[in-house]
Amino acid sequence: MKRYLLPAACTALAAVLAATPPADAQNRWSTFAVDNNWTNDSNWDVGFAPDPAFDTAAIIGVNTLGAASSATVTVNSTVTSPTLQLADGAGTSATLTIPATRSLTTVADLSPGDMQIGLNGGLATVNVQGTLNVARELTTPTSGAFNSSLALSGNAVVTAQHGFLDRQFSIAGPNVSFTMTGTDANGNGLILGGGGVHTWEFGPAGPSQLNVAGNLDLGGTLAIKTPGYTPVVGSSWVIADSATVDANDGTPSGFGFIDTSGVPNLLPGTVFGVRTGDPGTIGVLTKLEVVQTPVLTINRQTGVASLRNYSPDAATISFDSYVIRSTNGSLKPSGWSSLDDQGVSSNEWYEANPQTTGMSELNPFGDISLATSETISLGSVFTPPAPAAFGEENEDLTFEFGTSGGVATGQIVYEGLPNNTLVLNVDPSTGDAQLLNPSGFSVGIDSYVISSESGSLSTSAWSSLDDQNVEGANQWYEANVSANQLAELLVDGSTAMPSNLGAVYDIGSPWLTSGQRDLTFQFALEGETTLRTGKVVYGAALSPVALAGDYNDDGKVDAADYTVWRDNTGTATTLPNDPTPGTVGPSDYTVWSSNYGASSAATAVAVPEPTGFALVLGMIFGATARRRA
Repeated sequence: MKRYLLPAACTALAAVLAATPPADAQNRWSTFAVDNNWTNDSNWDVGFAPDPAFDTAAIIGVNTLGAASSATVTVNSTVTSPTLQLADGAGTSATLTIPATRSLTTVADLSPGDMQIGLNGGLATVNVQGTLNVARELTTPTSGAFNSSLALSGNAVVTAQHGFLDRQFSIAGPNVSFTMTGTDANGNGLILGGGGVHTWEFGPAGPSQLNVAGNLDLGGTLAIKTPGYTPVVGSSWVIADSATVDANDGTPSGFGFIDTSGVPNLLPGTVFGVRTGDPGTIGVLTKLEVVQTPVLTINRQTGVASLRNYSPDAATISFDSYVIRSTNGSLKPSGWSSLDDQGVSSNEWYEANPQTTGMSELNPFGDISLATSETISLGSVFTPPAPAAFGEENEDLTFEFGTSGGVATGQIVYEGLPNNTLVLNVDPSTGDAQLLNPSGFSVGIDSYVISSESGSLSTSAWSSLDDQNVEGANQWYEANVSANQLAELLVDGSTAMPSNLGAVYDIGSPWLTSGQRDLTFQFALEGETTLRTGKVVYGAALSPVALAGDYNDDGKVDAADYTVWRDNTGTATTLPNDPTPGTVGPSDYTVWSSNYGASSAATAVAVPEPTGFALVLGMIFGATARRRA
């Protein structure tokens, strides 16, 4: 006999079924997936692609039996999904790509329709050039791997109710549309989390902007990348339009740090800032601006400090105070020529208790800005102690200046040769480079690495120690050579780096003069297992010094050389056997005093016992020694 459900019973049963989904209604990317296409039913562990009407979640990358712990998926059509979770759990990974003309929409049905990119240690990457619509929250959670990322480019269109981005977020080009249409329970439309790196990449056409119906909470690192483009001082762009900014913070926090390492050829003191407050279409605009700030320059040879504007095109921002500090007590108040002493601004500047650990001035009545390319000397104030050992850091100054918006940390540029470590000396007009030891300590090296993040190195113009058969044929070996890195390793022993420019190693013209001044220099002393960081100086080529401090060139360092130094102090005279060329100053006295009594007899380089070639290889990440054809 057939049984029939009455209409009322049918309705009740349907309500029960709708309210009680199966205990496990999750749909996972299968370990037996046959391709990368979202719409291929065979790629999912339940035998069909996710359906918001039947599934509570679609999961790509999870440590569950039958599911792939690592997966790469392409949205190959117009698809819908329940809540989407990517890379859930330690050791899982997932990459999701939404190409141009394709779209993915999460739907609130059996699930809220969230999109979670990296959870519980999982590493997820989402690349969007097409359309992404999220029913509720778009998030890169704090629990995910730090390198989990959401990357938007091309003509991407992204919409969600609200968002929390606390890992890697990038938005490239001027044509991305990003909109948060609502808020969370606290009124936040978008939180750029304090644990995330939030990157805008753009060219002359400017960046894309975020449109946020609720509060925009700024935090974490703001990274700027402008490949092939150097913005000029005065440039300004809108990066967000929101109802409010940092409205839920007791004190508006803003971004914690602005990283401009991806901006080529920035002059010292040229910085990016973020400003909010101008009215926008939604509410308040968040703007990115380029300004010029004062720079403190320090001449290592003379100790002269100066306030300088490096820009030839724009004045610096106005400032009404500055502070120079030295933890080691390396400042010399008696050598200070303050703005007050010089009568700047009609004697409205006031010194504030100068000491060896700090010197400061303020102007309670107004402020000043430095005109284009202007420099104001503050006298010979930097007198660092001679390092007691090779590598001991003695450049400890900090610089701050005050503006109407508060106190800012300023940049310090040290000019000339340091006296505590090895140097890569690069001639900015030719790209010629040298390995130097201007310190007072003789050492030996068995490896070095020159790096350029922008790829400003020339492998063909590099004349390596290997090419020159330093220490004999087949002793130095090149390793992992590219436009980003030049490296060499010595098979056994060390190459001597005598103190005070006792030897100079010319290594060709490895720096591209059209490139960026972003070189870094690392080296290892023989027997060491960790690379040290040397210093890069952009200056004219130098010659070896036969006997440092022998300023009258008579083959010995004695009182007569002191007389030569004394008579030429403060002049631009080039003394014989001076390892710190430039204006004659305190550093030249230090060289004379530390070498007093020396003669032209050769000095041996004390080095540790030899170590294995393989040990040195390990210090250069994944290095493979080879020879150029």
